[in-house]
Amino acid sequence: MNRNVINTNGHTIRNLRNQRGWTQRELASRAGYTERLIRKAEAGGVLGIQTAIDIAEALSQHHVKVSVDDFVLARDCLAATQCFLDAFASHGQGMVEYVKQELTHDFSLRIALFRGTSSLASSDWFGVSGLHFLLETIAVNFDLADGVVDASYTVGDGLVSVRYRQRFWIAGHALDPFWVNLHFRFQSHRIASIDVDYDTLAVSKFLFNMRSDESLKSSRRKCDSSACPYHPVSW
Repeated sequence: MNRNVINTNGHTIRNLRNQRGWTQRELASRAGYTERLIRKAEAGGVLGIQTAIDIAEALSQHHVKVSVDDFVLARDCLAATQCFLDAFASHGQGMVEYVKQELTHDFSLRIALFRGTSSLASSDWFGVSGLHFLLETIAVNFDLADGVVDASYTVGDGLVSVRYRQRFWIAGHALDPFWVNLHFRFQSHRIASIDVDYDTLAVSKFLFNMRSDESLKSSRRKCDSSACPYHPVSW
């Protein structure tokens, strides 16, 4: 997937232009492009990221800021989400190389633990290095089985939520399949954050106990306090 281009929602661009009382030629002049390119954008054509940014800046006014996210098709966010899950299912620990271009520079992932109890807590992981560190931790403690099963998606404004079934093997024993919920948030059409929660208390407890596992402690000791991508919370 080429993340240097986007599919535009031409209807939204046309509405923004009309709200300002501009012709296509006027918008083209303000953005620094040809009238032909504006017609292409309003027809839902593919634009380069920088071109889309320039059009958004031209449409911005003192009291109304327009961003690329305002006229990017939601299906692009969905495609990025599907790419992330496909990489996880196919490559597991090695998925980072396949998805790092989909992530913002300040990407974060939060795993909620103990869902549905009074002991709700979370762990945060930051950046590509944080994602890689988390996947290494999972690989040490789990064997993935069956990949991502029965995935269903809900698409909102800059948000995609996905629910799917997952099964893990722990020390040769299979956990019963459980539901995983992922909530992807986007900035400039890249994944800015993912919130993860589980429908199974047993899995949440196991993840919580992983935090005290000696191998994880050893890994954290190798991290410089200012550079370690894992930021533990207070329990």
